Amino acid sequence: MNSHRFVKPQYTTYMQQSQVDKKSLKGKKVAISGTFKNLKHKDVEVMIKKLGAMCSGNVTASTNYLVQGSGKKYESKKLRQAEKMKIPIIDLNWLEKRCKEINANGALEKTQPVPVPDNRNTILSRPFVPDLAPLNIDGTTKIGQGNDTNESCTFVSLTVARPTIPVPECEIRNSQEGLQLYQPPARPVKRLPLHGSVFVPHRRYQESDGHFIGSEVELLAGKYQLVSGLGQGGYAKVFEAKDITTGKSVAIKVSKAGQTYRWSASNEIRVLKTLRANSDNHKKQIINFQAEFEYLGHNFIVLELLSLSLCDFLKDNEYAPFPNSQIQSVNRQILVGLAFLQDLGIIHADLKPGNIVLCNRAYQTFTYRRTVFSTWSETRYDASRRVLLDPEIRLIDFGLASFYDEESGIHDGSYPYCAPEVRLRLKSTFARDIWSLGCILLELFTGRVAFSDTSLPDYLAIAEAVTGSDIDDAWLGAQSQDRDVHCPSLKSSVLASRERLRTEKVNDLNRIVSRDNSFLEGFQDLIRSTLTFNPDDRIQVREALRHVWVTGKAPPDDGTVAAKIRRQ
Repeated sequence: MNSHRFVKPQYTTYMQQSQVDKKSLKGKKVAISGTFKNLKHKDVEVMIKKLGAMCSGNVTASTNYLVQGSGKKYESKKLRQAEKMKIPIIDLNWLEKRCKEINANGALEKTQPVPVPDNRNTILSRPFVPDLAPLNIDGTTKIGQGNDTNESCTFVSLTVARPTIPVPECEIRNSQEGLQLYQPPARPVKRLPLHGSVFVPHRRYQESDGHFIGSEVELLAGKYQLVSGLGQGGYAKVFEAKDITTGKSVAIKVSKAGQTYRWSASNEIRVLKTLRANSDNHKKQIINFQAEFEYLGHNFIVLELLSLSLCDFLKDNEYAPFPNSQIQSVNRQILVGLAFLQDLGIIHADLKPGNIVLCNRAYQTFTYRRTVFSTWSETRYDASRRVLLDPEIRLIDFGLASFYDEESGIHDGSYPYCAPEVRLRLKSTFARDIWSLGCILLELFTGRVAFSDTSLPDYLAIAEAVTGSDIDDAWLGAQSQDRDVHCPSLKSSVLASRERLRTEKVNDLNRIVSRDNSFLEGFQDLIRSTLTFNPDDRIQVREALRHVWVTGKAPPDDGTVAAKIRRQ
């Protein structure tokens, strides 16, 4: 359904009587409201199908309420009537946004009675309920349009089937080691509102590009003393600081000054607060959020102080690969983090080694001799490498994160780890994080980035060569205004890149991950399932947590030896 049809209220959409099997319906009546223009019959029909609803016929104003009236005064009157009779109101704008990314099983959020929003564009938050199969709507449903006068209109009664909420699994365990891999959050999950910001910028405390100058401030919020800078990203700087009230060290992320960076900071604060509100004593591998405040035109986010990112550790280790046992451990932890995010309806959207941080950088040096194949090269290691004593990690940086059911646009993230459907501007779902995970696992195994930061046609052609599968040509010809700005003749460009790569040496997965034993066979199988072009066919996070390679036991290697050293 095209979002451009949803503008100021101008038309009335209604449904006439439909014959349905009422015995199959369980639930309640709802009123539907929204702002739209030129809404087509098929648009609404598809929407109803995917919501798991059936039209149960025309009713009078005494029992149900108008879909959409003409004019604010007329609309408000009907909505007040619906509220008075305590009939739940569903915002059609929210439904449209939800349906755009609804999965094949018709997943939706449980309808809750909500107050009438003042703004019809308000997105109503509801607890997320996965895996709901939609009911069918028969072919006799008819949708028509009134004009923009205050004419009498037909009313609609939708009976939304009450979803059978699956009881969350108590845990997902490692069958070989008896380890608990994942404990879902309690239901219903909590979602925090967007953080509001009021900025009073002060040029003395910011650089020309808007970054905060920490050296000009002695004490933040009356308790945080800046110690040193830790790094700098696209919209923020990170400082190490000391909480003088507790004596503990923390990390403080400081956003740039400016409207764009204000939104990113507010969005990250909302996500972090939501994560904290739903956390428990079980490890979810997410960075610990402690506090936030505003000062001198900047947002300050106080976080637990961690160590190096996986990216920095690889660099310091001269890009030597991780031991297989530690790749397995890191993968398990990332999957636990992604499962937690997905249970809260959150897409990370920027998963990469730079946003996965170690809790401890302690390591042991081992002799390392091995020939490693990566996408473009063959490297012989005959020296030493650092092996972590403890590969425990945390996921960080939620500046681009979004809630699955809220329209926020498609953000690329980092190109080498960006899923094809995202770079093609087609969709952004939980599956994009799974593709990123596959890229990360290959990088830890080879020490090299799997797909370089290159042009879109080259990126797609290289991904085809590595995975041994082809992207659907229909995707390359799909309409996308944003994408066409970057590459007007995408299909022909990809064909040219494919042809050029035939003369260049690109290693495929069979060469990069040799199937020398059952452990590596399982690893290659997991990689292939994460790097599937069609996001609907890509492995899901809970499937991955049960994958034989994830639940199995890794053969002894430098990583298992380092773990024994740590326990001594």
